[in-house]
Amino acid sequence: MPTEKQKSLTEHIKLSVMTGVYYPNYYRGECPKCGHDLRVGTVVSHCGACGGEYQNNTLDMESPEIHEWLKVSPRISPLLEAGGVVVKDGEGDTYWGRTAGDLYGLLRHFLAAMPHEPWAKGTIKAGSTAAEIKAAVQKGGRLVFEPGVDFTGVSFMGANLTGAVFIRANLKGVNLERANLEWANLDGANLTGANLNRAKFADTSITNATLTKAKLISANLGAADLSGCDLSLAILKMANLEEANLEGANMTAAGMWGANLGGANLTGANLRGAAMSEVVASAAIFDGANMQLVRGSDVNLEGASLKGVNLEGATLEGAKLKKASLAGANLTNVNLRGAKLKKANLAGANLAGANLAEANLTSANLAGANLEKASLDRANLNQSNLSSANLDGANLFRADLISANLTGASMESADLDGADFTGATL
Repeated sequence: MPTEKQKSLTEHIKLSVMTGVYYPNYYRGECPKCGHDLRVGTVVSHCGACGGEYQNNTLDMESPEIHEWLKVSPRISPLLEAGGVVVKDGEGDTYWGRTAGDLYGLLRHFLAAMPHEPWAKGTIKAGSTAAEIKAAVQKGGRLVFEPGVDFTGVSFMGANLTGAVFIRANLKGVNLERANLEWANLDGANLTGANLNRAKFADTSITNATLTKAKLISANLGAADLSGCDLSLAILKMANLEEANLEGANMTAAGMWGANLGGANLTGANLRGAAMSEVVASAAIFDGANMQLVRGSDVNLEGASLKGVNLEGATLEGAKLKKASLAGANLTNVNLRGAKLKKANLAGANLAGANLAEANLTSANLAGANLEKASLDRANLNQSNLSSANLDGANLFRADLISANLTGASMESADLDGADFTGATL
């Protein structure tokens, strides 16, 4: 019986396609002599740098799990290999082995850098007329628009622009409603006031682009790279931003009603004054983000990471924050009335003047938190950790503190009328 290591790449591809089972079917190793990457064979591995040859069973190799094999042009395999991703030949074809660490965006950037590949059907140069642009789009194929192209009078409504390159393009006010821009590159583009309603941007790169006042209602931006973008005053109602990268994005006063931000990365983003009613952002990352004066009801932030976030003056009544991490966050004067914060981590958070009336804080970690003059009337703090917390002047009227840990907590001038401390540690 051949070992897993000895099975051929082709076998694994067939097994993956036939059974849907993921196999650890690629191995990486370093040359013991010179440290360069080895070309791993089924039994023997070779080093192209020093010429060394080694039996696989004598090497310490790692095996990233291949999630899927994607057939790619052999022209791009050297670029993919240079990018550190898995590329292997099998039966005359070239395959990209996508691992958990790979991003579709990696391939997208390589595609954008190669306008002369066979699938690039044309380059639209500065000075092209609206009629010429329209004709090129209707012809189909991947298009590369050079910076400086004038899009005045051009409508891309419903157009297929898959893989198109619009780097630093001026698309201000352009109609891209229902356009397909998957795998496209719009890095640095100006999309101020553009109509992008129901457009498809899945796996698209839109880094450092300007989308101020852009309309993105029901747009699909799943897994898109929007890092550094200006989305201030943009309308993102019902938009899909699942697993999108919005790191450092400016989303000041953006309208995000009903948007899906599940698993998205908003590290360091500015969401000051954004409207977030019915937003789903479970497992999203907001670490260090500015969310001052954010407003919204029925927001789902379960399992989200909000470490060090600034939520001063925000209104998030009834928000779902179960198991969310708000350690060290600034929640001064925040309105979280009726919020679900079961098992949330609020250690060291500043909740001075916060409204947590009727909130569920069962088993929440509030160790060292500042709850001075906070409203916790009728709140459920059952089994919560309030050790060393500051509850001076807090309103704990009829609060449930059964089995809570209040070791070292300060409650000077707090309203404890009707509070239940049964089994609590004081």
